[in-house]
Amino acid sequence: MQTNTVLQIEKFNSVQILRGLAALLVVIGHTLQHPMAEPPRILGVFGAFGVSIFFVISGFIISYINPRGFTPAGFMWRRIIRVVPLYWICTVFLALCAVYLPSLFKSTSFTPDYLFNSLAFLPALVPGTVDDWRPLLKPGWSLNYEIFFYIIFVLFWWCENSLRRTVLMTLVLGALISGAFFVERNGSIAAFYFNFNLMPFLAGMWLAEMQRRGVWSDFSVNSLPVLLFFVALSIAALFSIDLTRIPFFIESLAYLLASVLLVVTALCTDRWVKDISPRNLFVQIGDSSYSLYLTHMFVVGAGWAVFNRLGLSGWAFPLAVIAIIIASLIGAKISYLIIEKPFMRLGRKKAKLGNPVPQPS
Repeated sequence: MQTNTVLQIEKFNSVQILRGLAALLVVIGHTLQHPMAEPPRILGVFGAFGVSIFFVISGFIISYINPRGFTPAGFMWRRIIRVVPLYWICTVFLALCAVYLPSLFKSTSFTPDYLFNSLAFLPALVPGTVDDWRPLLKPGWSLNYEIFFYIIFVLFWWCENSLRRTVLMTLVLGALISGAFFVERNGSIAAFYFNFNLMPFLAGMWLAEMQRRGVWSDFSVNSLPVLLFFVALSIAALFSIDLTRIPFFIESLAYLLASVLLVVTALCTDRWVKDISPRNLFVQIGDSSYSLYLTHMFVVGAGWAVFNRLGLSGWAFPLAVIAIIIASLIGAKISYLIIEKPFMRLGRKKAKLGNPVPQPS
């Protein structure tokens, strides 16, 4: 966080741990879904909830570490060098596999135009579908929203303080969110951007404003049980109620509420994990969460292919799930060390002197 006279870089270990748990939710959901022809609804909740948490954290971190005017070029460089390299590497690798080893995939398709749109973070229909707006690397759909959020954020680089920027972005994002009521869901590119998925980013920005004013650090420990009760209640609702049977706006609000409550809990309890070791397992999972999110599908696909090739029976299913999740974590750690960290160092090296910033996922 930058002040008028001194730059302070604050790392929220609790938020980092929560980021890792959000990535794990996505991994667990995809690991269980992959071998099933028709996965039950509850498995989809894992991934949707994990991504919602990611969006809230992203809105919080991006707003918090840029409290006032910043250089647009510097901001976009840092975000590009943080997000793009690993995503491009994974996407190009997947494209090559789709071309030369198509039998490995259940639904992945490839065309040059589709690959270009995927690399450019532009929404595009999966070839052969009419309402599936995901890129070649399917989890990358969330990155299309991330990049869109960065572009809108950078347009307000001139704001003298974060509150003014948050208010203005509330008007812009609020208009886009309101537009979701007037377009057919998944019916067009417009429907991709006029979407309730923008709500978590906006909520995260307001959580950052409250963090700056000490709201969460002043949270009474005596109130923690009440907060945890509502967290548990909101999560239980996600997994026990079939939200697909109610209007999509209400479903989105349910995910938003549970995600915001979890991030608030993390911020309120951060004081107790500030001095936790960087070697802590959960912190390390949080550090490599971006790699975990993007690379786990390769491990999941390979893991279940091995399971089927070995002809293992149902008794081995739980062991296979555990093994795939562990392998995904190991693969993510390797990806973080050999791909993410070098590019992060490059980003810091190229950043303008006197304006260093942390590199959140």
